[in-house]
Amino acid sequence: MVLGFWDVRSQEVIDVLQRVHEAAGPAGPAVVAVNYVNTPEQARHELARRQVDFPVIVDDSYAAKEVFVGGYGVYQWPAFFLIDAEGTIVDTWRDQVDQVLPRLRKAGLIEGGFQDPTSGDGSDR
Repeated sequence: MVLGFWDVRSQEVIDVLQRVHEAAGPAGPAVVAVNYVNTPEQARHELARRQVDFPVIVDDSYAAKEVFVGGYGVYQWPAFFLIDAEGTIVDTWRDQVDQVLPRLRKAGLIEGGFQDPTSGDGSDR
């Protein structure tokens, strides 16, 4: 599973996770985005501007903050976690949207051949 934490100021996270979801296909890792910072209305407004075909969790409750800050140590966005089938976190990276696609390719979880929207120049990473 690829778990990505985002807020409405880090919209590129949603775009990259959508690319991962498309590249992974049904046999690849599941993709889930989590936002515990913004209200559901704020997140819905941002998501309405994008094509999103994967689960997005939005919960701005105190309990959610305790889980994600205490359990995952997410204090800043973006933050990404690669979780294996047993539920073990096998890779993490923070504030590095441009590393999502290369790391997943290196792990053999997705194939290349599409453009990285975060590169700024349209290049394939």
